[in-house]
Amino acid sequence: MVLFTACSNGTSSKEDIKLYASSSLTNLLTDMEKEIEKELSINLILHLAPSSQLVSEIEDGGPFDLFLTPNKEHIEMLTELNAIDQQTIATIAMNDIVCINYHNDLEVNCDFSNLDERVQYIGIADPDTVTLGQFTKELLISQGLWEEWNDRFMLESSASKVFDSTNSGATEVGFVYGSDARFYQYPYVGVDEQLQIPYTIAISSEASQSEIVQDLQNWFLSDRGQQVLKDYGFLIEQ
Repeated sequence: MVLFTACSNGTSSKEDIKLYASSSLTNLLTDMEKEIEKELSINLILHLAPSSQLVSEIEDGGPFDLFLTPNKEHIEMLTELNAIDQQTIATIAMNDIVCINYHNDLEVNCDFSNLDERVQYIGIADPDTVTLGQFTKELLISQGLWEEWNDRFMLESSASKVFDSTNSGATEVGFVYGSDARFYQYPYVGVDEQLQIPYTIAISSEASQSEIVQDLQNWFLSDRGQQVLKDYGFLIEQ
């Protein structure tokens, strides 16, 4: 759905483009909003929330033009609902999961075989509502640690809140997106080199023929967009 807003002088108009995006992209999108609006001559309407919430809103008829998420299952769900145009699905970047610690001591990390005795609380995203939490739970289950560490977990409602809880000392360690650690230049330890999380963008079925919506999608795939994603800590395929 593409909305139109006329300028007050009546001589021109800009399209309102509504982007539903995972809250893990909040820093990037809010910082780049004005640049994107100027380059594409649009009014960019950002709706940032956990992907599960965005999908629920779309299922209830929430109007959107583009959907951007690290959750492939959500892309598949919306494809089955014909809410997005399958031909427009594209990967813009990758991410990973890393461990950070409040002590800034590389030895105080989520050592799967020997968790440091100073670790009383472990920050993780809620696996029932946050994509990062789902990946974290799957990772810890694969290591046989989900039940063992369960009484230490502090569940957070977003990826950014996991980072904040460890950075503030509310938790000694936290499982966060690598993009956050790299963006804030925060020391981290990788936990699974094989786990690569694709960030996928797709255009809604209603807006699939809109050239300006296609231009916005292409911005993320352009040299400029890819450099911005890299600057914000995302992993870019060479």
